Amino acid sequence: MAFSLKRVLTLVSAISLAACMTLGCDDNDSDGDAGNTGNTGNTGNTGNNGGGAVTPSGATDWTKTGKSDIVSYLVSIGKLDAKYKEPAFLDTPKEKQIVGASCFCYGPRCNYAGYERPELQLEQADVKTSDGKSTKVQAAQIFGCDGVAADSADGLFNGAARACFRSSNVPNIKPAIFFPYGTCALAMSKCTPDTVCPPNDSQCKSEADAIELNNKTICGFAKFGDYENNIDKFVACPDNSVLIDFVMNIELSTLGRKARLDVRACFPGCKTDEDCHGYNTYDPITNEQSQMKCEVTEAAPDGSVAKVCFDKRTVAKENGGEGIFKLVNAGDWAITK
Repeated sequence: MAFSLKRVLTLVSAISLAACMTLGCDDNDSDGDAGNTGNTGNTGNTGNNGGGAVTPSGATDWTKTGKSDIVSYLVSIGKLDAKYKEPAFLDTPKEKQIVGASCFCYGPRCNYAGYERPELQLEQADVKTSDGKSTKVQAAQIFGCDGVAADSADGLFNGAARACFRSSNVPNIKPAIFFPYGTCALAMSKCTPDTVCPPNDSQCKSEADAIELNNKTICGFAKFGDYENNIDKFVACPDNSVLIDFVMNIELSTLGRKARLDVRACFPGCKTDEDCHGYNTYDPITNEQSQMKCEVTEAAPDGSVAKVCFDKRTVAKENGGEGIFKLVNAGDWAITK
């Protein structure tokens, strides 16, 4: 019986997820395939080139250094689109690597069981070199977003983290998220574990068990920035991009694990769809045409609204969201609705 590459990769991802969730993987267990995004090399808020990448089997060498060498390596093994090798990406100055620019992640903790993690991680992770020896590397390096929170060495601004949101569409994990070719952002999240045990779950006997299990399997990889201690400080974007709030209800359907993720993030403001990175292009991760557009936010408490580049499917009710993204601060992008 013949299997397509897509079906094989889907099966591998599902097996990986089941193993991690059953055995209790932590960050160090992630295979971290950074190139799953198949990103193009477009920078800034425009540019709509397609092109996918196939993630091959086998371990990835996480010991490469230097942006150009890393890009060349990931392109050579099919984990990044060849557009990344062009000067438009490699030579983009720091001041243009801003919210809304194209980006990618390199490191062993760029994803968790195939689900892309957005945040920069400065801590060290143990990896094996080609000769089988152990060495330490940066857990997750983001490339393309150096101008986001540029005045902070750790990529933080009022508790929000420099981030590279990337599309993910993993079997048995909701929601799918839609950020074709990577989108630089500044973001923080709060993860609230579900308190209800799923039926016939031998590991979950009480509310305390449910909280512990959901914290371990979801919040450990979904939380970024310092939301709890800084939500009252993160009330505007440093570059006058648009600050929004949205909710994603995360579910690991095979295990019945659930948690609510409240996200506050800076995303690029826009006037037309053409202003948005990823508009009208093919997303190789979701295997469909991107629906990234210039969308009107829900009104802020003062009644103001703005337009922001966003794919509304990320927060759609059928995708585990609340169907809306609320304006916190319009920056320079306030409009009359």
